[in-house]
Amino acid sequence: MEHQVHIRFIQKLLLLSTLATMLVPGFVDGQESAKPIRIGIIGLDTSHSIAFTKLLHRDSNQKKKFRVVCAYPHGSADIKSSTSRIPKYTQQIKSLGVKIVDSIDALIAEVDAVLLETNDGRIHLKQAIPVLKAKKPVFIDKPLAASLPDVIAIYDAAAHFGTPVFSSSSLRFAKPALKARTGELVGDVLGCTTFSPAKLEPTHPDLYWYGIHGVEQLFTVLGPGCKTVSRSSTDSTDVVVGIWNNGRIGTFRGTRTGPHKYGGTVFGSKGNASTGGNEGYGGLVDEIKNFFASGISPVPDSETIEIYAFMSAADVSKSKNGAPVSLKKIIAQARVDATARLKQLGVDFSNSKIECRETDDAITVTKAGKPMFKYHKSIQQPPKGIDKLFQRSGYIHPLRTPSGRIVTGDFAPDHPHQHGIFLAWVNTRFDGRNIDFWNQKKKTGRISHVKVHAVNNSKQKTGFTVELVHEDISNPKAPAKVLREQWDVDVHARGFNFSVIDLRSRQTCIAKTPLKLQKHHYGGVGIRGSSQWFNSNAETALAKWKQENANKKKSDFSAPPDATVMGHGFLTSQGLERHNGNHTKAKWVAMYGRVDGKWAGIAVLCHPDNFRAPQHVRLHPSKPYFSYVPVVPGDFQIKPNETYETRLRIIAFDGKPDVALLNKEWADFSNVNTKAK
Repeated sequence: MEHQVHIRFIQKLLLLSTLATMLVPGFVDGQESAKPIRIGIIGLDTSHSIAFTKLLHRDSNQKKKFRVVCAYPHGSADIKSSTSRIPKYTQQIKSLGVKIVDSIDALIAEVDAVLLETNDGRIHLKQAIPVLKAKKPVFIDKPLAASLPDVIAIYDAAAHFGTPVFSSSSLRFAKPALKARTGELVGDVLGCTTFSPAKLEPTHPDLYWYGIHGVEQLFTVLGPGCKTVSRSSTDSTDVVVGIWNNGRIGTFRGTRTGPHKYGGTVFGSKGNASTGGNEGYGGLVDEIKNFFASGISPVPDSETIEIYAFMSAADVSKSKNGAPVSLKKIIAQARVDATARLKQLGVDFSNSKIECRETDDAITVTKAGKPMFKYHKSIQQPPKGIDKLFQRSGYIHPLRTPSGRIVTGDFAPDHPHQHGIFLAWVNTRFDGRNIDFWNQKKKTGRISHVKVHAVNNSKQKTGFTVELVHEDISNPKAPAKVLREQWDVDVHARGFNFSVIDLRSRQTCIAKTPLKLQKHHYGGVGIRGSSQWFNSNAETALAKWKQENANKKKSDFSAPPDATVMGHGFLTSQGLERHNGNHTKAKWVAMYGRVDGKWAGIAVLCHPDNFRAPQHVRLHPSKPYFSYVPVVPGDFQIKPNETYETRLRIIAFDGKPDVALLNKEWADFSNVNTKAK
């Protein structure tokens, strides 16, 4: 499974260039415009500032996708090797047509994305915060910071403000190293040794300043999962040994004498090979461009944190004469210190505290004392005018955005069987009978809450675990239990304008015969949108548009009715909408509209480990409702004692869909190996 996760990671890298055509400000409907992504540079005390600018401008001469437009020169105040370079590099960058500005705020106002190139990692957190607040994607050059708490604080702040961050050494993108990770080079990776210069800078942890290059490549090959680190050190050489959680050993050798070379050896099930050396900055700059275009870092945040924890643990091991040091303990303490560091800089997460409160009727989740969402334990009765047979328990509603706007609906007059966030199957066959668990009006299937297994409010986890049951009630006198379902719900305290909920559903067949899930155009997870998004004239507006364009070529189609006309809109990860997205595959779907006069929405992300992922989606032609539908391609069944699993990330957001944010969240979510749990 770990090997499969590594393959997905590299596949994700290869997909970024495709995403770019959807997301770059200079692209409209997949067609490139002349408008480039405007980039600003913070820090002219490193040669990277000049080298990256030349590469970006060279690659953009024809297509004009990326352009460095301004730079703020100041970085370190007391590292002489850095400060002495600023005048020279300032003149060089000006000769490349780049404007010099006198503050980071001035730079932010003129750009779409930022290269934070300051050589001194001690000030990266402070310089990054205004960029993150302004929601400008930022690449932060090595070292990401000068302490592990600052590394974690940068990622915590990025998550809080909903801004993507990417940091990496260019050594990560050596082609042999990437091929080793996927198994293409030597089969399964059994171990790895890398080497690079490891010059020291007294203001930084030993390996942060230059050893990062070889350590980055070590993690490129082995991936995350290092448990302990031990270090041997002399004036000329460091040898750091990491033991991974699968028993593999990774070694980094840092040199301070002799030739300054980069490289390593990967040991695999099919032989040994070189990890590759310094291939220049081209590969890294290509990834920076993809990152600015897509908002997705090619390196998971958690992996970068582990890289810096590895180097921090090496310093601790040195102080203990080479004793092994646990990365888990190093990271746990650094997380506490990171919160304190952010508080010093005016970023306080205390108002983001999430709590789950259980009553006899429901589990209510709050953030900073304000309601986020409610899971219904007790049976909810429909309002007056709707048949009581539509009563239901075991679903989420209402779900609110951080501003308090409700983005789910319940007991809608047009579809009273749709209940906020719910899971149900439609066209099923059980024990010789057709059972519909979705459409309650048919009186053949029922889904109910059974019990609460756990409610968690610890520092490590906030959420709950509940149990539901799916019953065949086609014979009212002898209802039969078919599926036992468990929901594991985790709530994440991040994002000032969005909320994140992970929902893991496991449906186990507890009957003696299998449940056959037959091909159908909807069913699975269902999302009913806000009652304010329903527009009784939406169907007429869409039908009129289709009639107007019936005899035209696609290229001549008029614009379809938008979210304002329809009352709400859809957007998928492939850039498709309701008129062209129904029954297409999507990694995520967003539904949005105005609630109390302001834009708000809900997005659902489909984990790549889900059955038939990315699954097909049902986008209703006129109603505020969508569904992930694994039965669109055909039948499957859940046999007795077998478990069908679905993993979803649900995001409630204020404003219109933020494509870069949703892609970043999907990249983060897809890095979770659910099958191994």
